Order: sequence, then C-alpha cells, then structure tokens
Amino acid sequence: MKKLLLFVALFTSMQGFAVVHEVEVGGGGANGTPYYDPQNLSIALGDVVNWVWVSGSHNVTSTSGPESFASGNLNSPNEWSFTFDLAGVYDYECTLFNHAATQFGTITVAPSSVSEKANVTPNFDIYPNPANDFVTIDKNVSYTSDIRLFDITGKLVFADNNNNLMRTRISIADQPKGIYFIEVNVNGRAQRRRLIIE
Repeated sequence: MKKLLLFVALFTSMQGFAVVHEVEVGGGGANGTPYYDPQNLSIALGDVVNWVWVSGSHNVTSTSGPESFASGNLNSPNEWSFTFDLAGVYDYECTLFNHAATQFGTITVAPSSVSEKANVTPNFDIYPNPANDFVTIDKNVSYTSDIRLFDITGKLVFADNNNNLMRTRISIADQPKGIYFIEVNVNGRAQRRRLIIE
C-alpha cells in the first residue's frame, strides 16, 4: 500500500505539483484518547491528505468547508485519502461514539497566488447541458473571475462578480427556454460556452 501511495503521490506531483500530507488516526478504547496528528494542517490547492489509522475504529467526516468528505468507519490498520480542489477552511471530526470531543481537526487550503491568477486563461465545463433548474460551472483551477449568463440576444440575465470558487451552481429555473451563453472572464480574458435551457 505504501508503494502504491508513493507512486500516486509522485504521479500527482508531476502532473500538478501536488503534495501528499499524512495525518495519523488513533487512540480510543484501551489505546487512550482518540486523536488526529497533526490536528491542524495548511496545504495548497490540489494537495492530498492521507489519513492513516494506527489504532482503533474511527472515521474522518467533514463538518464545514467548501465541499464535504467522509471516509466511512474504518479499523486500523487502514488508510483513506482526499484531494482538496477547493480553497477554504475545512473542519472535520470522528463521529463514532464520543470521539469528537477530542478527535477533531482543521485543514486550511490556500488559494492560487495572485501572480497565477493574473495569468489564467479561463477554462471551464458546464453541466448538465441541456439544463432546466440548475447549472454547474466547473473551472479548471480556483481563480477569481466574473461569471455571466447571456440570452441569445446578448442581454445579460445573471452576473456573479469576483467569484473565487472552483465549482459554482446557479439557478436558471426562472429563465425562459432557449439558447444562452455562459461567460467566465478573468482580467479581460473571457471564454464562453453555449447552454440550452429546456
């Protein structure tokens, strides 16, 4: 398992300079107080956190943050990983028994640097397409942008300025059926995708 993890870490690192951070999961029962070690981590966007069970039965469950994650209940020895693709602060805990009283942690994921943002050429996907209630805009990386929705005549019908999320869900339920265009604009560099609302 360690060799596989190392290969995945190296491959991910070569692809996007991601780093794998390890957190020890242990304690509980006859082994003492449940814990995560380290309890607090600061990581970069795209990094991986790998939790390693060294003793006991535990889980890793997010309680707040830009997106949720959950390992499910696992017994030692075991491992579970999660890749953080959205910047922000994530709180998590073990929800088994009364472990959350001492077994909790925080992961802070730093956004891309200002210089990286300045050089971004927007690239994004939209789904579902066609859509009728909601559409999700999924950027290639986290960067600050203006998201706009235009109807077929070029009229602006929705705007979300200074959006720094990697994934944004917007309601289109009030828009009439037809062809629209979603635009993502970063420092004057814009890309558009056609959206059909049914």
